Amino acid sequence: VYLTDNTTLSGFTLTNGATITSGNGGGVYCNSTNCLITNCVITGNFASNAGGGAYKGTCVNCIFLGNTTGFIGGGAGNSVLINCVLTRNFTAYIGGAASYCTVLNCTVVSNSVAAYYAALTGGSAVNSIIYNNFTYYTNADTGTVRTTRALAAGEGLTGAVACQAGIRATPQGLTAVGYWLSDHRELVC
Repeated sequence: VYLTDNTTLSGFTLTNGATITSGNGGGVYCNSTNCLITNCVITGNFASNAGGGAYKGTCVNCIFLGNTTGFIGGGAGNSVLINCVLTRNFTAYIGGAASYCTVLNCTVVSNSVAAYYAALTGGSAVNSIIYNNFTYYTNADTGTVRTTRALAAGEGLTGAVACQAGIRATPQGLTAVGYWLSDHRELVC
């Protein structure tokens, strides 16, 4: 799907999309973050470059499931993600869930990457859960991501409430879509 500025896509399932060589946004490609994608399930898409599920755009209350890229941002790239769930996305290089995104009130769980940063790289994560992501090369969940009031398990996180090493219990509330972390950081691992 291709969206131009100031357009909205709401309530759809975007599945099995793909890009041509060097393409971005296997499920949806947006001109900018002025495009709005709401209440969508974005699943099983492929982009050869960035944003297997979505590229650019502002995604609200969306689920990114099982998307893939050959380079960066398995679930999303260069996007704003609000109250979204990113799970089981994969990329070959960096950012299994998302790359260069603003992530707000999201759950980022069980994503993977062949090289670096299984969950996020670039951008920022605020009031989000980053948990149980896997990389084959290093064990860092994120790379150069600014986190604020984020509950996370993994290395390379700054400003996050980290789970204690060796504890693999699921954070409370992990199954809730877009679970909001309180300023008091009440969630525990």
